Amino acid sequence: MALPNCRRSCVYLIAWRSALPHWSPDGSLLAFTRNRFGWKVFRANADGSGVKGLATQGGSCRPDWSPDGKRIVYVSHVADGKGDVWTMDPDGGAKVRVTLNSESYDYDPAWSPDGSWIAYQS
Repeated sequence: MALPNCRRSCVYLIAWRSALPHWSPDGSLLAFTRNRFGWKVFRANADGSGVKGLATQGGSCRPDWSPDGKRIVYVSHVADGKGDVWTMDPDGGAKVRVTLNSESYDYDPAWSPDGSWIAYQS
């Protein structure tokens, strides 16, 4: 659906309760959370096609692109059953656990504008 006074179209990711979409910096991709048998992180082309699972072990959510588009930060429960902040490549590879706090849940990660920091709540 075209949006008035906008250059983009509306991308509707309704299948399997998709939520929390974030555009890549160049506008060619979306990273989003989908709840199909557990929360997982996916990526799709800007038109909604080409959906690919990135963090699919369950308990993964809230993706956000780095300003240069080379990394995605997200939350996962995979390591210890609590929310931890992780990063990965846009293809789902090179996953790195960023927070190691076993006493609390870490959520809502966001990159700084220059990409040198990740802010999150704990």
